[in-house]
Amino acid sequence: MHEEIEIEYKSLLTKEEFDNLVKKYLPEASSHHTQTNVYWDTSTHQLQSGETALRIRLLEQAAEVTLKEPVTDGLWETTEKISLAKAKEAIQNQTFPALDNFKDKLAHKYHLSLKELQIIGQLTTTRIEIPITKDALLVLDESWYHGHHDFELEMEVSNAQTGRLFFLDFLTQNQLIYRPAANKIARAILAQKEQ
Repeated sequence: MHEEIEIEYKSLLTKEEFDNLVKKYLPEASSHHTQTNVYWDTSTHQLQSGETALRIRLLEQAAEVTLKEPVTDGLWETTEKISLAKAKEAIQNQTFPALDNFKDKLAHKYHLSLKELQIIGQLTTTRIEIPITKDALLVLDESWYHGHHDFELEMEVSNAQTGRLFFLDFLTQNQLIYRPAANKIARAILAQKEQ
């Protein structure tokens, strides 16, 4: 299990803006991959109402379970790797995997059992990660979910204050308009409701 604070700033992009950034930064990319996030919550969206998100992320050769919880300057992420087979089985059976760390945290902090969890949305992303500085990672995401398709810039930083200034300066330097982006789980849930 791995835990860390995630501090990021994001903006939606047009396809043209996205393509220009890919063209400019792709040679410096540290990774380029496709991932699918399958989001879980109760039927009453108990986790989402507390701005908490729970997902299984499917990668090409592996999978991971992540719980994201709000903290002062970002999100506290608890992540555990699981096999791709176990993840796919959980999704197919719509039964959240019985991982002790998640089971205990959900029971004690959120007063819910794994049996209450159900799939509430899904989103597939092609992601490009580019280290910009030692304290900033540029992430370019192209995502598909419930009939929607969008482009997003994320700047993952190590410090909230200096990171925000760096993000805004990056937008200015690249002649980008700031377009607020709801997090991916919120976009996926809203799109699913609209279907």
